[in-house]
Amino acid sequence: MTKTGVEIKGMAELRRNLKELGGKTSKNAIRAGLRAGGRDIVKQARTNLPGNYNTLRKSLTVIANKQKGNELSVSIGPTTGKNAKYDGWYAHIVERGAAPHDISVSRKKALANTDVVFGKSVAHPGIPARPFLLPALEGRERKVMNSMKIKVWEAIKMAHRKRIK
Repeated sequence: MTKTGVEIKGMAELRRNLKELGGKTSKNAIRAGLRAGGRDIVKQARTNLPGNYNTLRKSLTVIANKQKGNELSVSIGPTTGKNAKYDGWYAHIVERGAAPHDISVSRKKALANTDVVFGKSVAHPGIPARPFLLPALEGRERKVMNSMKIKVWEAIKMAHRKRIK
């Protein structure tokens, strides 16, 4: 058993096949498997979001991280920043919620070219948490691992076919 509670059968055969492929090809096969598992999680997370979060829904993606030693990984979450087509910067607020808080207004940030400030602060009521990402993974470990396994084996078969030619 693994930490996730999912038993993976055929690991010895998988290791042997990956070793035969060589470093770069085997890493690409594993990375493809990780992305496939990540896409399953993203798909479920998108369905978990309420209807009025379309930009956040579109921003969810899977990104392969840089390799650290022998470790390959992917990140699952929203794209953010100026260059993002869909900016999901507020995903953490939707996932965890926000407590009631005061938002104070400074004269500099109030209205650009006026001296009029309508209020010094606003009481934000907060929002309840609407978890969408964590529930997308919980209880789906077996399906994610199966998607990863299928994709890695496909990549291994494709690499073997290319070597035979």
